[in-house]
Amino acid sequence: MMLAATTEKSFTLWDLRPVEFLEGLAILVVAIVLARVLRSLVRRAMQRARVDQQVTLLVLRLVFLGTILIGIVAFFARWLGSPAYVFGSFGILALAFSLAFQDILKNFIAGVFLLLERPFKIGDEITVDGHTGTVDNVEIRTTTLRTEDGGEVLIPNSLVYTETIVNRSRYPTRMFTLTAKLPPGEPLDGVVERVRAQLEAVPEVAKDPPPHVGLLPSTDGGVTLEVRYWLDYRRHDAVTVRAALGAQVYQARGGAFGRHAFGLPVLVLSHTGARSGKRRQTSLYYCEDGLNLAVIASKVGAAENPTWYTNLMANPIAEAQVGRQRRPVRARLAEEAERARIWHRMASIYPGYDAYQDRTERRIPVVILEPIAAAPASREKA
Repeated sequence: MMLAATTEKSFTLWDLRPVEFLEGLAILVVAIVLARVLRSLVRRAMQRARVDQQVTLLVLRLVFLGTILIGIVAFFARWLGSPAYVFGSFGILALAFSLAFQDILKNFIAGVFLLLERPFKIGDEITVDGHTGTVDNVEIRTTTLRTEDGGEVLIPNSLVYTETIVNRSRYPTRMFTLTAKLPPGEPLDGVVERVRAQLEAVPEVAKDPPPHVGLLPSTDGGVTLEVRYWLDYRRHDAVTVRAALGAQVYQARGGAFGRHAFGLPVLVLSHTGARSGKRRQTSLYYCEDGLNLAVIASKVGAAENPTWYTNLMANPIAEAQVGRQRRPVRARLAEEAERARIWHRMASIYPGYDAYQDRTERRIPVVILEPIAAAPASREKA
């Protein structure tokens, strides 16, 4: 009986097709470079055409990912030498990927639908899943919100897509509310009319619908003044207008806010215009620093200093009114140690100050209001 001789072929490096591998790798590198170039060119073209930011973001991602995917397919096709085998293998890999990374895939698809359906735009202020903030970006997996105090919130796209979304920026005007607790014994006759007249004279407040002013009973038996007004927040900064309205309401009530207004310490600063020489009034948050008062020239993180700060630097003699008490003061810039101490104290009262500093390149000044001993503070009659 004859025995058949069998021979085994030994495995060599050439079985891995190293030349084809390097050629495929070169194709993949070219595809990555090409994807970056195409993304840059498409971005410039869409910016020139003023295409919506969200549509631009979606197109850029599809162009980039599509080019990379083509490069990957070309890499394996050149390396393995069989496009049919590559596409068949990709089907199996796609199924395995979708099962292993279904959460990532779900968030990616939800992000695509968010960019297509556009329930909000980049820059809109929204509330979703109990979080309120400005939309910074819609990433592959998450939607990024920037909160009012400078925090960052990352919410999975699938949750944003399925949850109820409150878009606070959909319409050009928005209603804001101010409240102030009236001290016991304060006369209420004519308060509503005077406050309403002051608000109607403020140009930033919308005339239609008109501002609403009312008195509400409190649980402790007192009375709360409530002010509701509509504001075009896209043209006017809400925080600045609120401070200005606080001064108007303050004056309409004869300066009877007490030492706190709207939950924060507030004073009314009377200062002289640097150019006009006219008397101006500004409502500001403050803190006490010994016998001095301290205020921050934040202007909500704008690039330039507020007008009242410029006026004080030109004419440092001013008057600060806290409650019913008025005191002549002299303004000066805080020294470094004072600034650090006061900034920490004020930021603990209102965390937005830290966000304002992050928003601007200028170093936000802290101003010290020193009482002038030669002119004692006057007190109005109640």
